[in-house]
Amino acid sequence: MTPGIEILREVDAIGGRVWLEGERVRYSLPADRCDLVDRLREQKAKIVAALATPAPTCPAPVPDHRTLIPTDAGVAAAAHAFHNHLFGPGQATGCCAARHGRYCAEGARLRADYHEAHRTAEGRQ
Repeated sequence: MTPGIEILREVDAIGGRVWLEGERVRYSLPADRCDLVDRLREQKAKIVAALATPAPTCPAPVPDHRTLIPTDAGVAAAAHAFHNHLFGPGQATGCCAARHGRYCAEGARLRADYHEAHRTAEGRQ
């Protein structure tokens, strides 16, 4: 694993964030982990390359669960599909990174389905 990717995973593991604003690397770290700032600066070029690289495409789409949305089972199905994508193909291919708000087209669709199902279910209560 390249050092730029290693530090991104390390920051993610401690609850921090690293993102790009143009060519600038921005970060948010827990207060007790400011020791990572120098490493982030040292690895800037590799971090920019890693974050600027488009996410890989994910495998086959998950079936559309919107037909179940009006029911609690629909919320559960949508949540299950989204979770399975994030921690299955989304994690294996790197196409989705929820902590960084980055989703492939399929991940974004499943996320939207889940939130729509949740809003619908809350509106019925």
